[in-house]
Amino acid sequence: MFSEVLDGVFKISVRGRDKEELLEISKVMNLGLDIEEMTRIRDYFSEIGRDPYDVELYGLAQAWSEHCSYKSSKRFLRKYLLSIGEVFLREDSGLREFDSEYYYVAAMESHNHPSAVEPYGGAATGVGGIIRDVLCMGAEPIALVDVLFFGPLDEPRNSYLHAMVVKGISDYGNRVGIPTVSGSVKFHESYSDYCLVNVGCIGLVEKSNVVRSRFGSPGDVILLVGGRTGADGIMGVSFASKELSEEREKERSAVQIGDPITKEPLIHAILEVRKLISGMKDLGGGGLAVAIGEMSYSAGLGAEVHLDKVHLRQKLRPWEIWISESQERMLLSVPRENLEKVRESLDFWEIEYSEIGSVTGERKVRAYYMGEKVFEIDTDFFVGALERSRPYVIEEREEKDMGVELGDIREDLLRILASPNVSSQEKVIRQYDYDVKGNTVIKPLQGRIESPGPGDASVIKAPHSWRGIALTSDVNPYYMELNPYWGAASAAEESVRNLISVNSRPDSLLDCLNFGNPEKKERMGEFVSSLKGLRLVAMEFGTPFISGNVSFYNETKRGGVVPTPAVIGIGIVEDVRKCVTMDLKSTKSYLILIGETKREMGGSQYYILKKKKYGMVPRVNPRETKRKAETILKMMNSGLILSCHDLSEGGLGVSLCEMALAGGIGFEVKIPNSYREDYVLFSESNGRWIIEVEKKNLDVVLDKISGIDHYLIGRTKKGEKLSFISDSLDLEIDLEEVEMAWRGNLKEVM
Repeated sequence: MFSEVLDGVFKISVRGRDKEELLEISKVMNLGLDIEEMTRIRDYFSEIGRDPYDVELYGLAQAWSEHCSYKSSKRFLRKYLLSIGEVFLREDSGLREFDSEYYYVAAMESHNHPSAVEPYGGAATGVGGIIRDVLCMGAEPIALVDVLFFGPLDEPRNSYLHAMVVKGISDYGNRVGIPTVSGSVKFHESYSDYCLVNVGCIGLVEKSNVVRSRFGSPGDVILLVGGRTGADGIMGVSFASKELSEEREKERSAVQIGDPITKEPLIHAILEVRKLISGMKDLGGGGLAVAIGEMSYSAGLGAEVHLDKVHLRQKLRPWEIWISESQERMLLSVPRENLEKVRESLDFWEIEYSEIGSVTGERKVRAYYMGEKVFEIDTDFFVGALERSRPYVIEEREEKDMGVELGDIREDLLRILASPNVSSQEKVIRQYDYDVKGNTVIKPLQGRIESPGPGDASVIKAPHSWRGIALTSDVNPYYMELNPYWGAASAAEESVRNLISVNSRPDSLLDCLNFGNPEKKERMGEFVSSLKGLRLVAMEFGTPFISGNVSFYNETKRGGVVPTPAVIGIGIVEDVRKCVTMDLKSTKSYLILIGETKREMGGSQYYILKKKKYGMVPRVNPRETKRKAETILKMMNSGLILSCHDLSEGGLGVSLCEMALAGGIGFEVKIPNSYREDYVLFSESNGRWIIEVEKKNLDVVLDKISGIDHYLIGRTKKGEKLSFISDSLDLEIDLEEVEMAWRGNLKEVM
């Protein structure tokens, strides 16, 4: 079945093999291919009259993996997400117009399995990979976003994963000199003994400098640029396309090793040569094999590659060179007449490179080793994985809201402020350099230096103008657990609300779709429901999903993670000097609640505190939210709003406390009595903001919002007393107590 034909190269006998034998080949070689795929390979090689080399089978396994091919998700993505809005380009990253001269370039990826096995390296290389996705479009990366998910930190393994993932992200991002300006950290028991690490990057590129992720013309030189190819990351995409086993330590070799010290000059070199090349692609999942295949397919061309010319870190077998996922590597298509100039730039920046082959006019990919052909497959077959039509079932999970007994509201508020998904993440945020490059005008922590609050979105100023880009992220795992449709819709809508809160116009969305095993119809049903929920909001706001990825098989022996469609929102700021933050600004201003509060308590922090897993997850009315958002933006641009904060986890009570502690200012508010006071204080209904308005502008503002739901709930005041009043409530809390609880010192407060 296996015969060595060259040193380190085997031929595998597949012709004439039955199904059991084909599956045995897939298992022994760890290809991750099922019987339908193995049969297709057998038939292809039977038709051309020979058996495949191991280099060919390993290359096909990478190209056809779930991670690279999207074979289970592609048809649903086309139906629900990819038809929304206009996108200039979708390749390794998505492009949208920033202004008359520039596009912004954005991408989002997951690095879940690697981070669960080796959290420091897995998280670091996730950052490195997403930077390259933006860089390969010819764009200069200007900001990073990380969206992280862990199990409860009282379990030692979860605490270790949390600490090392954060360290991996901060070490890589800080050393490469790109600010980490936004993100979130969420906790849920389904992530225990595992973690989700989703990273995003955004860049800017002049319209004339855009580089395509495809080969240019026949005769172009194929240049492999950057880090040396080693044994790390081999079979990485196959590893990411199955459930994580209990023997995770044996899979460490599938985790790549990042090198930010190489990446920083590589960025400079790539930006310098971008006008001299005809195409470029990051080497990520599937390594050289997938990059060559996809660049060939996208251009309608082919390639000839010499694996023995690749610069190596150590001796590798040909198939290992072909599919290694070693980091800090880019594949360039260089017109021969520009080759010398490209070499000069790479030499100046001391970047290693190899001339490994050339582009051909024939739609075939060929690879050679020591002069012998070890790979020859039609391009269409190489990257043409079969789409899967997975069966799915959509379950109804919400249970009737049985209510909770009214308790001590003061104690409940403080406990929610101290809870993992509400309390301060300053210890994490401070590890990231969010100010490097000097263009972060609205930071992730806002308000007083000594006691900043959690910003709704961060804003990066464009180097060439006063325009800016706002970035935020969201998803609530507790909503998703109860109702994937409305949970996903809530994630998209809160991302939009966060962008509005800083005076930015929502322009696009990114998604990282983290789900369990798609071969299980319940998991596939969660995926389909979530896409429908995301579409509901994106269609109304006209915010296309310009980039993202699907990460299936997020399961361990404990079971699958809750469906987790993480969303990054991108907004355009017309003038960063008109941005608004969430900290209270004045002791003599008025507080207005925009939007309707409903008894939608399912998945709320209040019900989590009470250990209740029932109730209605907050619904979304994107048309009404859009109407409110447009009104708020007009008032902000007219200078009528001092501060603004979106209402989300913890509801009205938490949002008011956050605004107060960030500004160091007290308030007195009267709680609307539409429901019992605890429901009003802690409901997490969507479509709501708190705005702060000066007394001189109050009448004008009330007139402008007369056509939308709003409540004049109170005013700010001197001192550090926070007062909540209703017909049956007279609660006063010291700001110091709020701050201590929010910073994790609940025991001292209680």
